[in-house]
Amino acid sequence: MPDNSGAGTPEPQGMLDQDTKKRVVLLMTAGRAGIALVAAAAAAAALADGTPWIAPPEAAALRNPVAASPLSWQHGGRLFARHCAVCHGEGGKGDGPESGELKTRPADLTDSRRVGKMPDGEIFWKISHGRDPMPPFNRILPDQAIWHLTNFVRSLPERASDPERFARLETPAVPLPTVPSCP
Repeated sequence: MPDNSGAGTPEPQGMLDQDTKKRVVLLMTAGRAGIALVAAAAAAAALADGTPWIAPPEAAALRNPVAASPLSWQHGGRLFARHCAVCHGEGGKGDGPESGELKTRPADLTDSRRVGKMPDGEIFWKISHGRDPMPPFNRILPDQAIWHLTNFVRSLPERASDPERFARLETPAVPLPTVPSCP
């Protein structure tokens, strides 16, 4: 008769250790709640490890109703300074004063390879919906303001390479309307 006790028999490679087996059994017995917790933990880990942030396909199809112009860039720049620079930095490099405190590093928005690939609708969607730790700005800003932000973000790679050009372009011609700030 073969010995089924397992005593003295080395575990085959690839088998789970005792701690992992206990965790699996615990999760299996926890049912849906356990699965939801594992999924949430995996999602949080994915964000922390630099998983790409992909907007849904319909986001790319959104068309920007606000023309990119010096006035739009100026308006978007003021919004960026008020709402985004604390994490993304004044120049959009992802080096804001709060960036070191975050588990997920803010994106370098001056990287033309990153920003250049995204249609305006995708940028708008990401600003609108956010991703932890970035809040969903559609809760505090109207769509038109987010489109101005989109235009400003789109300009950041060029601003980084030619800041003097944008400084000349953005001499205020008319006063900008006020936009409510974060509560």
